Amino acid sequence: MILPDAEHILSLDYLRADDQQKVAVGYLAEMTDQEWLRQKAEGKGQNYLEHIKKQLSNKAALPRVLTRPGLPKQQRRQPSFREAALETAKRLEAISKITEGLPDTVHAVVCGGSMAYGRFFSIRGNPDPSDIDLLYVVEQDFFTNGDIENIFSANRGFSNVEGLSERAKKFDGLYTRIEADMMSHKLRYDDFLVSAKMFPFSAFKKEYIDDPLQAFEEGHDVHAVVRDYKERPYSTPFFTQYNFLHEPLPVTITQEVMADGSAITSIPSFIIQDGHFYTGDHHNHVIPAASIEALLDPSVVDILVQFGALLSTRAKHEQMRYNRSDINVLNVQDRKGVFSPQKRDDAVWKTKGYIV
Repeated sequence: MILPDAEHILSLDYLRADDQQKVAVGYLAEMTDQEWLRQKAEGKGQNYLEHIKKQLSNKAALPRVLTRPGLPKQQRRQPSFREAALETAKRLEAISKITEGLPDTVHAVVCGGSMAYGRFFSIRGNPDPSDIDLLYVVEQDFFTNGDIENIFSANRGFSNVEGLSERAKKFDGLYTRIEADMMSHKLRYDDFLVSAKMFPFSAFKKEYIDDPLQAFEEGHDVHAVVRDYKERPYSTPFFTQYNFLHEPLPVTITQEVMADGSAITSIPSFIIQDGHFYTGDHHNHVIPAASIEALLDPSVVDILVQFGALLSTRAKHEQMRYNRSDINVLNVQDRKGVFSPQKRDDAVWKTKGYIV
């Protein structure tokens, strides 16, 4: 098996109910992820991924608990352990190729979303494959000196890169004129998408630390936005953000559509309303976990650590203010229902919600 100590879990007769299977599969996912991280640190990560693919190749020979999907959660199909592990391995191999040999205009590449919090557990393949969410923290020169063409190229495995260079140059003008804060682009890689979110360093620091810290210190309500230069506008004008009580707040977004069909979309950066803090869309990409896939500038890690500490402090502040023990940082995540029990409990236990 993938894990020597997993045999007793897979042999148990009671693993029929969805909640029981979720606990067992969550355990396997966490142990597999820890083993992968250990093997990666020793320079053996690729060999371990090959081992996983070999062990799970024959579906018919595997215990039913490894091949049985979970029940849908939050309108999302929940994969079996076999599917999630194979699809995770495929994406980890892609990330390794995507992030090697980066130019010095890239401060860091941060992996968020399901490939940070759901490896080996919630990663889906076709027909509804999970994206890879990558946050690129870059210098402004990155958008104009040709680096963007080199790192998002066919040589690295990307397709549909046409027009990206022109978009980058247009963004540079928008950023210089203070009309847009960051740029995003979805690229095809194999049979899934890579959602690349490109932040000039100052914009990244502003969204994750400077603006929230200033708002907390001043103590007033604020609806902060970040202007994302997108390939095309969102199909819906509404976002829903959550506070530490997991109370929803519908937000109407504004979109300026360009002549070429691209758009500058003002999405929530964060919100403080009636004393409650609601994280922004990009914040939630790194809650409850973020994975640093390339690091040329350690200050990016410092920013994420400060962000986590800021959230934890604010959560404790609201715990005391409202005398509510159920307040924790993990409640801000709109997708917390798809976390494994182990990931959910671990995040809440460590800092009442957030760990980088």
